Amino acid sequence: MPYINRQLITSLLLIFYGVANACVPQLRHLALLYGAIFITGLGGGHWAAVTITWMIEMWGGWTRLFPPLLQAYHLVYGVGTILGPLLARPYLYGYMNETEALEMNETEYLEVVKERRGSLQLPYAVSGSLHGFGKCFGLFCVCTKV
Repeated sequence: MPYINRQLITSLLLIFYGVANACVPQLRHLALLYGAIFITGLGGGHWAAVTITWMIEMWGGWTRLFPPLLQAYHLVYGVGTILGPLLARPYLYGYMNETEALEMNETEYLEVVKERRGSLQLPYAVSGSLHGFGKCFGLFCVCTKV
């Protein structure tokens, strides 16, 4: 079986992850949203598996150091899952109940949709660009053997 460069595959998947994440607010069809969510899930799951594997490869021989490093990794992940929604809260609106939507005419409804979509563009663009930039740098390091 031919050798597959793990760093290259990881960099490419995470670049796709960043692009799909940044595109979420612009998607107008549910099928495209599902595709973007699939790509972000694939990239995020791949990243979680790869980082644990790399930690084991780098520090697995240091049996006294590895468990605290693994715990710190999961602690930071947990803090991120708690703080992420708190940081996104100012950009999110509540559910629009059915009676509100039915009472609006089509122009008002489209304005509300446009406003909600516009409020999500900044956080998703920042998140996607940070992921994409970091992984482009990783891809650069892989290609130049830095």
